[in-house]
Amino acid sequence: MNHGASQARGDVLLFLHADSSLPADAATLIENAFGRCQCIGGGFSLAIDDRACIYRLIAYFSNLRARFLGQLFGDQAIFIRREAFERLGGFEEIELMEDMDFSQRAKKIGRMVQLPEKVESSARRWKRSGVWRTIWLMQKIKLMYFMGVNPVKLKKMYADVR
Repeated sequence: MNHGASQARGDVLLFLHADSSLPADAATLIENAFGRCQCIGGGFSLAIDDRACIYRLIAYFSNLRARFLGQLFGDQAIFIRREAFERLGGFEEIELMEDMDFSQRAKKIGRMVQLPEKVESSARRWKRSGVWRTIWLMQKIKLMYFMGVNPVKLKKMYADVR
């Protein structure tokens, strides 16, 4: 992601997981967000490409986490002003949780907003590994990250749900 940012020429950078899709008017929505508020960046709300109740619940709680804790992940399409990105020194070169680390550091230097418009992400990992198993493992990884467990170890755990 840092390499991509170094090659980009715009004043705003966007980071998106490969299995997620932006709204068609994403560029306008981001531009409007910067015009409305004194923010350095943000992300979109999350939707999952399966409308089953469990996936709507996963998206709902992910959006609550982002809104109230300021924890954005790549499947929510993190966007940020280049100047703020450079001030942060970009993403930490860690094996996993670099987006969580980044959003936590970003909110310390400026406001990060969550747009109500949705980025749609694939339900593939939940379907392949099992919904409850995946939810449990993802929460366990987040907790272990906050407890200081090495991201290399966490990446090995994460490989189980990919």
